[in-house]
Amino acid sequence: MGRFAASAALVAALATSAVAAAGAGGGGDGAWSSLPEGLDVVRARRRPALVWYTGRATEAELAAARDLLEDRSLRRTAAPYVRIRIDADALEAPYLSAREKEALEEEAKKEEPDRAGGDAPGRRPRGEPAPDGPQPPGPAGGAEPELPGADAPGGAEAPGGPRPTPAVREALRLVEGSQSLVVLDFRERVVRRYELASPPEPAALRKELTVIARENAMHVRMAARVEPVVDASEAAFARKKVREAVEKVLPLEDRDLLAKLDPVLRSRVEKLVADYRRRAEDALREAEKLIDEAKKEPAKQAKLFTKAVAALDAVVKEYPFPDVLAKAQKDKTQVLRYLVPAGGPPR
Repeated sequence: MGRFAASAALVAALATSAVAAAGAGGGGDGAWSSLPEGLDVVRARRRPALVWYTGRATEAELAAARDLLEDRSLRRTAAPYVRIRIDADALEAPYLSAREKEALEEEAKKEEPDRAGGDAPGRRPRGEPAPDGPQPPGPAGGAEPELPGADAPGGAEAPGGPRPTPAVREALRLVEGSQSLVVLDFRERVVRRYELASPPEPAALRKELTVIARENAMHVRMAARVEPVVDASEAAFARKKVREAVEKVLPLEDRDLLAKLDPVLRSRVEKLVADYRRRAEDALREAEKLIDEAKKEPAKQAKLFTKAVAALDAVVKEYPFPDVLAKAQKDKTQVLRYLVPAGGPPR
């Protein structure tokens, strides 16, 4: 199967998932969405989700779960959540990220004229003679060449390439025959899972869902504040504006603030700050090497100490972390004490 055929298979599987989930929705009240529709709302409005997986439940088991999940008090508690219902037929459908879904839809649009027998934009119309000049030989029979790795499981392009698209089963940690309720946060992380064969007490379930919804709302508010700062810092660093990049993330080292971030954003912030700090420490070590070398070579002390001072000034200029500034200033003071007896800065 070629690249488009593999993509088309994913799109078809996604559509099958939507149809199966919509058919399973039941109840006649329209409160439960299909998985693709529900995820669109989660991503657009950054809401948490309740995913009711019906598995291979009997009518009696479904009725018991419905009594719990359709209870009026629970529905009021679950108002902040997107309610999604899927069955076992959706387990092997691809769980597409927002980016993957957009890419596949765009690819399908581009390929649609060719599939319908028309001419895609930018291609030579069918039957038109090829341009003058030698042409590379095509595959026997006029078949389109296969692309390397196009048949890799999950749509992987090649070994070591993009990660395969997980199935719904894997992404939501579902077991085929086990009816369950899965709680997702706005990042689509599984934060709770309830086995409906032995459901929780309604009061306990309402309490936990209230706590999760409140926490999700806090995480969404904090993400709206912090994500633009992180984006701006990364953009500044890409423009080689190192000091600007570091200054933007200095407030994000606050432990109380970090505690209010969702795990995904917190990890992103911590990795970014750690990278800036690593670069600052590397620059300090280079300056320290110059200092050590100067101490060992009296004849070159003035020149090496001057280079060390310039290196420390660069650290102070680009990495305004308070502890880094203190260390750089301390090292610079030490160098200046050596520099005067060594004959001062070379002219």
